[in-house]
Amino acid sequence: MSAQLEQLRRENAQLKAQDLAHVQLFAAAVHDLRQPLQAALFFSDALSGEALSPSQLNAAIRVRQSMEALDRLSAGMLDLTEMKANDLGPRTRPVELAPLLDDVGRRFDALARRRGLRLVVRPTDLSARGDVSILTRVLNNLVSNALHNTQNGGVLVGVRRETGGVRIDVCDTGEGLVRELQSPQAMAASVTERRLIDTKPAAEGCGLGLATVRHLAELLGARIGLRSGHGRGTTVSIHLAA
Repeated sequence: MSAQLEQLRRENAQLKAQDLAHVQLFAAAVHDLRQPLQAALFFSDALSGEALSPSQLNAAIRVRQSMEALDRLSAGMLDLTEMKANDLGPRTRPVELAPLLDDVGRRFDALARRRGLRLVVRPTDLSARGDVSILTRVLNNLVSNALHNTQNGGVLVGVRRETGGVRIDVCDTGEGLVRELQSPQAMAASVTERRLIDTKPAAEGCGLGLATVRHLAELLGARIGLRSGHGRGTTVSIHLAA
């Protein structure tokens, strides 16, 4: 029996090593893919500054939007592979939320202005139990998704006290999600799967971000809430222990 257990341990270790090697190879490939993509985004910015006809300008804008979607997807893929490769676990402690929200406001202010949107981050003096690095990733994913899926209006980020903890809300004035996209299974679906349900451009690129958020929230022991109505915007909430 002991010999069989030892054999199973060795086989399990080999499988884990192979899985880790595959994850690291995939992460390296995604990282290499992002380099020419970043260059293409730079050149698309330069192109938009040229004297273009309305149709050419519209085409240039669509090209940039498509490349931004690819960039978000690749960033999300790197997040997931890094978590798996490093066996990322939370280092939970009391976290002041004001610095995290201020950082989000600074990070995404330029993107909001470029898209003609308002990004409002309400001040707070509340704290929550969590991991600074993981909470930062969650907020970055949610605000990025909200801005890229909002055509008019803006995005509001705020914190509220609730029984037993606090709630961080990321609210947008976008088109909202149809009912089929609001289940936990849909939140973890790939972009391709989501497009089978909703093929509008506003929905592109958000699937992997929500999958990342859900995985990170599980690491924190946090709960993700989603309130949305088609044509009425979306609010994603993170429920954290105080």
